Amino acid sequence: MLQDVPFLAINSDEIEWDDNVTLFQLPTGAHKIHPNLKIKVLMRDDQRGQVAALVKFPPGYVEPQHQHVTSHCVVVIEGEQHVAGKVLKKGDFHYAPPNTVHGPFEYPVGGIVFAVYRFPTATTQ
Repeated sequence: MLQDVPFLAINSDEIEWDDNVTLFQLPTGAHKIHPNLKIKVLMRDDQRGQVAALVKFPPGYVEPQHQHVTSHCVVVIEGEQHVAGKVLKKGDFHYAPPNTVHGPFEYPVGGIVFAVYRFPTATTQ
């Protein structure tokens, strides 16, 4: 599936948290991480349209209900993510297909998630 991306084994502690990251380019422009969040990009394959990252949410952060052309799947690593009447904790998962309304997401105690984003590329549009 990811033939152009080499095998990777990464110690995420060796990557600095960043708050100014463009996750991917879409026809509508660059999709950047929200400035109140921190991110560690672990893998990027622009040719196949995939990014894997750790995302850190501060306590009290609320992401409003939204939709986008990307899909993403998320596993909670630390803290809590509140969505759809559920409290997701370490090891819990959510998936949002493209063009599907989802959220709001609330992080009353903050949290860190592992997220994989799938986005359209010039060859998949």
